[in-house]
Formats: sequence, C-alpha cells, structure tokens
Amino acid sequence: MAVHRDVIITMVYIATLFGASSAGTRYTVGDAVWSIPPYPDYYTNWSSSHVFYIRDSLLFEFETELYNVIQVPKQDYDNCTFNNPIKILNSGPTIILLNEEGVFYYICNMSNYCALGQKISVFVQKHLKMIPPCSAPLPSPSVAHFAPDDLPEPLPSEWNRTQSPATVSSPVLLPDGNGNSKAFVMLRSTWWPSVGATVLCLMGPFLFRK
Repeated sequence: MAVHRDVIITMVYIATLFGASSAGTRYTVGDAVWSIPPYPDYYTNWSSSHVFYIRDSLLFEFETELYNVIQVPKQDYDNCTFNNPIKILNSGPTIILLNEEGVFYYICNMSNYCALGQKISVFVQKHLKMIPPCSAPLPSPSVAHFAPDDLPEPLPSEWNRTQSPATVSSPVLLPDGNGNSKAFVMLRSTWWPSVGATVLCLMGPFLFRK
C-alpha cells in the first residue's frame, strides 16, 4: 500500500511539472505599470531576479499614447536608439509570449524615457529536461514461513557452525487446574530459558484443563 501511494504522489508531481511547463508563467514587468522607473537599474534588477522559460509571457501594463514597447536588437538597447526595431507595440496593456530561448530587449522610445531607465532585457531558457521515472523495482521474493514443527533439524555436522542446539533439561511439574500435576519437558536454549519457563508456569493450568 505504501509503494502504491508513493507511485501516485510521484505521478501527480510529474503531471504538475508538465502542466506548469506547457502553460508557462505570466509576469507583470516590474511588478507594476510600465513607466519611468524610480531609478535607472530598476527593470534590470527586476529581470535578473526572475528566471524565464519558453512559454512564459511578459505583461506590459501601460496607457496607450503615453508609453509603448519596442523590441530592438542589443545595440539599440544599449544606446536607446530606434534604428532597427523588431516589433512595435503601441497599444497597452500588451502581452509578449516568450516562445524561444535567448536574450530579448525592449525599450520605450517615448521622449527620453529609455535613457531614464525604461528598458528591459530578459534571458529566456529552456525548461530543464525531465528525468524519466525509474522502472518499478521487482518485488522481493516471498519468504516461506514455517511453523516450528516444520523446520528441518540441523545435521550434527552443522551444529558447530550454528548456535548450540537446544538441550533437554529436567522435567517440570505443572498444575493442571484439577489439583493434579503433570510433567512437562523444558527445552533450554541460549536465548529464551527464563521466558519459556515463565510462559509455561503461567499457562500451565489452561493448557492441561479438561
């Protein structure tokens, strides 16, 4: 039952990972509106504090005609220029799907906002490869259980390699519950002499009751 439960938990965990991988995570850029940041490195610090994977998305929250989002190559990003735009998004809010790995650069080209820090670069990477689950281990071979009477007696040649065999001691007289006493042979071994004697003395009246 414990093995069955562990298998179910593992399958649910794997399904959750696959579900998260296929849906992706949506991030609100800067965790606020897309605008002039409080300091120049604000968006750089925000981006470096997150890990972006393929199928994640970026939500740029901004008011149309006040701001925009322009995807540009690295050179334009570094210089806050608008010479080779890759994608122009003027209507806000807007969502950009990250559908390939690499580094992507976005700026706002309104006035001098980019020079004030309204630009961001994101590094997108592939999801970690899932390690296939290991094959289920083969069940352990069942061990036969024998009653004490069914166990084979050790050969004399094996006695020296095992524990000392049980030896017969003097008979013990036990009451049978009717005022009579019956002889019961005690076995003495190396590990339960006192336990066996105690059990026999306590259970004697019940064992021999008619």
